Amino acid sequence: YFDNSDHMQLTKTTAADSKGRVTETIFRRSKDYTGSGTILSALNSQHRWNEVLEKQVWLTGSPKILIGAEFTSYTDFAPINGNAISQLLPSKSYALETSTPIASTAFNDTYFNTNPVLDNRLKLVAEYNFDAKDNLSRSSVVNSGLKNHSVAIWGHGKSMMIAKVDNAIEAECGFT
Repeated sequence: YFDNSDHMQLTKTTAADSKGRVTETIFRRSKDYTGSGTILSALNSQHRWNEVLEKQVWLTGSPKILIGAEFTSYTDFAPINGNAISQLLPSKSYALETSTPIASTAFNDTYFNTNPVLDNRLKLVAEYNFDAKDNLSRSSVVNSGLKNHSVAIWGHGKSMMIAKVDNAIEAECGFT
């Protein structure tokens, strides 16, 4: 389905399995949210309507239940890196953590009030940092509250990755 004429991107898919169960996957982009938010405004002003911010997977029926969800948060890294040009890039990924499916009436839809407000069952699963040239400088995978960092070291004018160091942060890595 392509239900939003503002961006004409995929908004929903449905699929039936051999038992007749129908799964509905919903994709939300910046133009699919009402309200205001600095990230929404920035994505819209850059015409980046193909970026999927949220994905929800529902098992249809009575009641309709949520069986999976993901959300990606964006940050403008330009002020952090001292750039004048916007560096709006993914900064955090969240995933649904629950032991039981969630009825549609019990799930709090994501909304924006400057920053995204998420259902409390969406847990941080990864964080990303970028350098001034949009290179991924660090990724951190979160598992049971613990972060496992990976650092990318870029050389040749930050045009080529020369090393990836797992289980470390930038301050622990050095090279000549």
